Amino acid sequence: MKKALIIEKAPHIAAITKKMLEDLGFIGVIVNNKDDVLPTCETEQPDLVIMGYSTCQESSAVFIPKMKKICQPQIIFCSSNSEPDKIKEALDSGVDEYIMKPFDHDILQSKISMVGLL
Repeated sequence: MKKALIIEKAPHIAAITKKMLEDLGFIGVIVNNKDDVLPTCETEQPDLVIMGYSTCQESSAVFIPKMKKICQPQIIFCSSNSEPDKIKEALDSGVDEYIMKPFDHDILQSKISMVGLL
């Protein structure tokens, strides 16, 4: 079974995302503490990472390469920020797809299919 790491500060969004991922056949692991993200990546070795824009202290240009040195997940960035510069920064840093919040099951499923995990 594939594993998905959900990096999200808001508990309700994390729980809803976990349920959607489990319905798609993933084991969902939630991390909401910035300090736990990289250690959890190392121990869990997720196939997929769903992460919120403001979850980490560092910019995505710094954080994503650190994560990719630890594990090699497909990364879907989730944000309510629709500024083209922020989306470009995320994609340039190694994010595989970008989802605008709020999103639903069909959008998440589509993005996971686009990164080749469904």
